[in-house]
Amino acid sequence: MEPIVSLILTTTGKRPSFAAALRSGLAQDFAALEIIVVDDSPPGSAWMQAEPMAALLTDPRVRVVRCTRATGRAATARNTGWAAARGEWLCYLDDDNEYRPGKIRAQHALAVRTGAPVVLCGIEFRAGGRRRTKQVQAAAFRGEGRLLGALADTNALFHRRDVQARWDEELGTADDACLFQAILQERNLAVVPNVPEALVVYHAHQGPRVNRSAVWHYRGTRR
Repeated sequence: MEPIVSLILTTTGKRPSFAAALRSGLAQDFAALEIIVVDDSPPGSAWMQAEPMAALLTDPRVRVVRCTRATGRAATARNTGWAAARGEWLCYLDDDNEYRPGKIRAQHALAVRTGAPVVLCGIEFRAGGRRRTKQVQAAAFRGEGRLLGALADTNALFHRRDVQARWDEELGTADDACLFQAILQERNLAVVPNVPEALVVYHAHQGPRVNRSAVWHYRGTRR
């Protein structure tokens, strides 16, 4: 079966949470799905040979591709996955987050029903035992809400593969918002549909993160 949706899951091979992320993709109730794992690990890394990763990667829906350039930026890995994708639609998953059951099915159905080239969904943020949901009230974003109200997080994006916009590899953060705005401009989209359910689980964690850099944050927001 040819894939209709391509899920792009990028990883550096360092996070044990990758297994949970991949399992959440494999658990989606959408038959015409391919999962492209973009390996952005250092040369010589053996993370794919360790369990449970080795077993998970043998699933026929999974393809592993090597990141084309070592820039250290997730945008490069996602563009690599985009180039390898065969599906009509693309979505993304970070290796420290998870999809809820039915996420891909719900967004694909909304995109087909509305004819929109990009749709969003709600997110549940988890940090230190606390939970907070966002983007679960609005069924669509219009006007200034497309900029100020929509949370275009990487894991919530679902868009057509044939758009001309690409991930901005010069940015270390806010690249997801920039891709979203570029698609809106390219397709002159007045309304952005949204699945008002928390279909993504976002795990906040400690440690180095590019979006904690004031310089990178300023550049991304300015862009």
